[in-house]
Amino acid sequence: FLNGEVEPRIYPKSGTLWKWQAEHSWPEGIEEFELHRDDSAVNRTRAFVPVANITSPLIRLWVDTVPQDPADITYRALGRYQYYLKAIEVDPNTEDFEQEEMYSNIFKLVHPPRLFLPSAFVPGSEINGLFKPIGFFLDPNKEFKLELYNRWGQLQFETNDVFGSWDGTNMSGDALPQDTYIYRVIFTGRDEKVYDLNSSPIVTGK
Repeated sequence: FLNGEVEPRIYPKSGTLWKWQAEHSWPEGIEEFELHRDDSAVNRTRAFVPVANITSPLIRLWVDTVPQDPADITYRALGRYQYYLKAIEVDPNTEDFEQEEMYSNIFKLVHPPRLFLPSAFVPGSEINGLFKPIGFFLDPNKEFKLELYNRWGQLQFETNDVFGSWDGTNMSGDALPQDTYIYRVIFTGRDEKVYDLNSSPIVTGK
């Protein structure tokens, strides 16, 4: 029997803590476990692939770090994973018995979204010239809004584009002065929940 939960201790990476119980009647015991993950991407057929070989039959906990790549929209859109565990018998080494396998239940887990935003940026700079959210496990087809306010609460910029960014200009295209600004981001995770992050100050450079 396999179950699991999101492992918060490896943040900002995203991982799954798996727990299992294994009952069997094999006289020589279990040789190893194989953990299989549904590693499908957007617009591709689902497929389970082995992600870990656990050679100690005493282990009943395992942390799997799930794929995430901020440059790849397929992984940004992921967050829903399925797993199963295969147990393999110790080879009985007889002519009468074959090495057997057992399979667990399929367990599904949805990871919460991760969103990272810079604390400061320099408009026009080649290195950090844009204020741009980078996220994992966001749903690009659902609600998204990025808003920037000045210290007096006046809206300076907004976009509904999940790939959008702020270049330090207002909605009229005029460059804004170096100052402290407040952002608000509303987005939907692959867990179908709507998140609202706000009141975090950013400072533009010169």
